[in-house]
Amino acid sequence: MKRSSANNLSYPDLSEFFYDQVKVFRDYYHTTLIKFDRQAIHQMRVAVKKINAVHKLKKSINYPITLRDTFFKLVKDIFFHSGKLRDVQLQHLILNNYKEKLSYDFEHLQHHINKQEKYLLDNLQALVTHIEPTSFDKPSVLEKRVANAKYRVDPERDSIAFIIKKTENISNLLLLIENEDYVHKLRKQVKQLFFVLQFLAHCFPDNVFGKYDLSNLRMIGDRLGQWNDLFMFNLQINNFLGAQNVSFLEDFPEYHALQLLVRENRQSLLHGLDLLIEQELLNLGLLISGNAPNIASSSLPEQ
Repeated sequence: MKRSSANNLSYPDLSEFFYDQVKVFRDYYHTTLIKFDRQAIHQMRVAVKKINAVHKLKKSINYPITLRDTFFKLVKDIFFHSGKLRDVQLQHLILNNYKEKLSYDFEHLQHHINKQEKYLLDNLQALVTHIEPTSFDKPSVLEKRVANAKYRVDPERDSIAFIIKKTENISNLLLLIENEDYVHKLRKQVKQLFFVLQFLAHCFPDNVFGKYDLSNLRMIGDRLGQWNDLFMFNLQINNFLGAQNVSFLEDFPEYHALQLLVRENRQSLLHGLDLLIEQELLNLGLLISGNAPNIASSSLPEQ
């Protein structure tokens, strides 16, 4: 993808991002069709997350490119079903880790996860094998009001409100980090903020966020992702135990030990994370406030 200066962007440039990510999605989608490879499913989902994050940013930018509703619905359906499968695929790795830590084989839980994986794999196969390949062609559309016309935007000025909104959302969710329901929302907001900042830095290096160091935000996102993996694993354990007879835990007390250790590891991933996130929000706030006069004085996009 070619890079553009912050104040000289025509609509074909930004549409290249959607095209590139859709191509990544399409390539991994075809790999998934052939062998349903775990890594291909993951990369297909990452492409969708990037598309979704920048699509949200697009709503804050005075910009005419949008994704077709039919394409977006199709991608979201694949994203949903592949996500459920990926959660279970990761649970094989997580369970193997706890087998080593606790020195138990957890045979019954392993069998349960195997059945879940086959069921979800069948669901995903049924969905993707009936999709017309041309459904992924021409995913974006140019709004009629600017068709065939030069259209310029100022991503630095227009994206600033979006970044501020994201940081405010994250700051509010930090107050509720003890509630696991809100940790899920926090993880999504952090991931979207990361992808948008990554997008701005890659496509518009002269943007105020162009040289922002994303390494800490990536680490925060990774920890929240690990927390989510353990959260979903714990749900799987609970679902499995809920289907057993009342004496199961008495006969297999190792499952109670597994629950306790998973809870402890989940909590340890959140320990101190609020301070790390607060520091990132402070850094972004200082960057924004330091450039606010320049952003505010930017000229309006040419219509």
